[in-house]
Amino acid sequence: MTEHFDVGLFNRFKRELQRVLGNIGIWIPVAESEAATGGGGRVKQHVLKLSEEFADAVLHREKTFEVRKNDRGFQKGDEVKFIVVDNLGLYRVHPLEDMAFRITYVLSGWHIDPEYVVFSIIPASPGGAEGGRT
Repeated sequence: MTEHFDVGLFNRFKRELQRVLGNIGIWIPVAESEAATGGGGRVKQHVLKLSEEFADAVLHREKTFEVRKNDRGFQKGDEVKFIVVDNLGLYRVHPLEDMAFRITYVLSGWHIDPEYVVFSIIPASPGGAEGGRT
């Protein structure tokens, strides 16, 4: 008999644990992982903290770019997921956490600090903000 692992249940538990521990000042780092793409290649999945002041703008596609320190080697095609945090860095529940975004362009140079990049994002799944859950 094969055991069934409920990934959705696990992810909900993980988010709730992060929220509870985050609210008492304990942050659980989320490791960068790689996810297989349909074409057989590999794409990096980046899990990034996002200030709640920007979360709604990203959710509603008013903010379609990120300015980030390039300590992860961001590349076109990579996937980005966000963990929404308040101004103290504590986890906040937000619909954005269930979405994934794909990097469509990475800009460096052009008077941008050499340690930073600006990249554009779009929902990774068809259907946009409402249907873009992964």
